[in-house]
Amino acid sequence: MARKRVLWLCGGALLLSFGLALGFVKLDNYLDPFDDLPFSPQAWANAESQARGPMARDAMRWIPIGMPADRVQELLGKTDKYFPGVGGDRDGFGNRLRGHTTWSYYLGSSSSMSRYGLDSAFLYVHFDADELVVAVEITGG
Repeated sequence: MARKRVLWLCGGALLLSFGLALGFVKLDNYLDPFDDLPFSPQAWANAESQARGPMARDAMRWIPIGMPADRVQELLGKTDKYFPGVGGDRDGFGNRLRGHTTWSYYLGSSSSMSRYGLDSAFLYVHFDADELVVAVEITGG
């Protein structure tokens, strides 16, 4: 009888833990300041940097690994900042530059980004020596 009770308690604790974890993930996705608007190249081009932030997560979905740099430029426009270098170098905030070159797009500053540890946010597109995308990330300092 006691063994059955322990199994029920363990099962209940496991279900509660799973529910709490799922709830946290859902809340984090809901509060994500980078995933509030769908991306479109026209809206991105016309938006000021603060308005780009809510499109950033969707913009990342439009830029798959292996995409050529000229196609990225068609979607996002000219880069705000270009980082030449070999992967492993760091930007001014200490963020690792993952490719041969990195293009940076400023996403603005917001107190809603502070929960991510960011005062200013950027969309980084990292390229290899052949100018193909190797990684895309939201980062900042």
